[in-house]
Amino acid sequence: SNGYGDTTRVSGMSVPLLAIPIRISKGMCAMASVATLATVAVSGNCIYQHLVNFMNPGQQKQVIRILLLVPFVSLCSCITLWLMYFKHDLAAAIVHTFAQSYESYAVLSFTLLMFGYLGEEQELCNRLVGRSTRWHWPLCTHQVPLDEKFFRKIKMGLVQFMVLNPLSVFLAIVAEYQGVWCEKDGPFVILHGKLLCYYPWFLLIQVGSSGIALYMLVMLYAPLQDHQPESLWPKPRLSRWEHVGWKFLSLKSVILANFTQELGFGFLAHLGNIQSPDPTHDATTVSHALVRLLFCLEMLPIAVLQWYAFPVDLYTDELRGIHEQRGGEMRALSLKQATYSTFDHSDMASIAADPFQ
Repeated sequence: SNGYGDTTRVSGMSVPLLAIPIRISKGMCAMASVATLATVAVSGNCIYQHLVNFMNPGQQKQVIRILLLVPFVSLCSCITLWLMYFKHDLAAAIVHTFAQSYESYAVLSFTLLMFGYLGEEQELCNRLVGRSTRWHWPLCTHQVPLDEKFFRKIKMGLVQFMVLNPLSVFLAIVAEYQGVWCEKDGPFVILHGKLLCYYPWFLLIQVGSSGIALYMLVMLYAPLQDHQPESLWPKPRLSRWEHVGWKFLSLKSVILANFTQELGFGFLAHLGNIQSPDPTHDATTVSHALVRLLFCLEMLPIAVLQWYAFPVDLYTDELRGIHEQRGGEMRALSLKQATYSTFDHSDMASIAADPFQ
């Protein structure tokens, strides 16, 4: 056979026609570190500006939690890469679990922020009486009313990601410890009778859970954006970058980059297109290292996008009329009060329990 990624038979063995030897080097780690420092600087400045201009706790604490996602996962990816370089694979997997957990947490915060923009759910449903939408592909079989049941399904689809995403990664660590991870055997190992191997089930959970979360984000955004006579989302006040669509994009790009790159590079390692000249690092570990490096590099432009998508200018004194209309305070809270409010998680329990009530 021929073509990139195909294999040919040599002495009874399958040999990939395109095999790229890649070594986990200090250069990769240094590149990731520089990108991470730049990301932390951009996001950290934006977060600090929100904290010192904390005029709307209901919105800004969700904004800060979302803004923390990019520097946190970038930092975790950089630390993971260094740990893999020094061959501390178990510690790297644990750090990666923290990143996955915060990604789920940020999705829940984003859900709270979006429903905060829309107002009370009962009032929203009253405004949407008689309105309906069609589930997008692949569930595009029938029209559904935009009612409490619809929004409950949206919340449930996002809450499942908050639970399954970190849980599946934690179980991967347990499976590795128990010797049933089987990532090196590839995603089709269960076809050979190894049903207890966790890696194929891990891929199924990750693709399914992430796909459902992305689908629900689209279904939350699109019907209300296309609502006639005008969108129900807040209109941009400062620039077009403040539009809620860019907010959705900044979050979806993190989720999409994470699971698609893990899946893609994992397949390349299994096919033999990625190889390791270092006997202490196998191809699977190298593929993970490449994903972590790419993630560090990708988070910098996403941090810049979030700077524009979540502008602090909406909450400054010069625009007091705007934030007062959105439930703002007459004066900014202190830095200590703002920090405490941001990490007061009493609002999380209600949104997590609501879909199951």
